[in-house]
Amino acid sequence: MTRYDIRLRRKALSKGQIERHMDFKGLYPKEPKEGKKARWFRILAIVLAALAIGAMMYAGVKRIRDKPKPVPQEDVDIFDEFKTQ
Repeated sequence: MTRYDIRLRRKALSKGQIERHMDFKGLYPKEPKEGKKARWFRILAIVLAALAIGAMMYAGVKRIRDKPKPVPQEDVDIFDEFKTQ
């Protein structure tokens, strides 16, 4: 037996180790399942966020479309005090 064979035998898994890890689900921690309340809350939050974004877009477009017309100002002469009539 060569030293390479000995090294491979040392690193090889025994039958008990193989049987212990046949079920890979046991190696990983179980993920908690999402409850119904959490799912509905997430859906409601997404819908409300979409409605809020839509309302902001609508308000912005309406504000741009309905610009107030500028009010014409009167010509004011600051030197009216010094004028003689």
